[in-house]
Amino acid sequence: MPAIECEWMLNKRIVVGVDGQVWPCCFFSNNVYERENTIGLDSWEISSTRPGRVGYYNMKIILEYYKNKDDYNIFKKPLEEIINSEWFTKTLPESWQIEKNTCVLCKRFCSVKS
Repeated sequence: MPAIECEWMLNKRIVVGVDGQVWPCCFFSNNVYERENTIGLDSWEISSTRPGRVGYYNMKIILEYYKNKDDYNIFKKPLEEIINSEWFTKTLPESWQIEKNTCVLCKRFCSVKS
């Protein structure tokens, strides 16, 4: 698996949606917004637990975020607390270490070819 190098994280950039949700990049925010407003996030839940598809369609990292989304909302928590939370500093970066844990968005947009 190619290494993941998050350009947004390296440049200390984030996305804050109009709803106050803080995302690590536009790829996450745009995909969640679209999915949430069309076919629903439960389709990611299904594909993330389906054997054989977990390696590619793994959206568990986003689902974990979404289950605690109030913790990542600037209308409910200070921005500094959000970006220093375990999800942003540990859970997301550690998900890049094992391919089956890596979100398809990270693979698609932030892979570095060696």
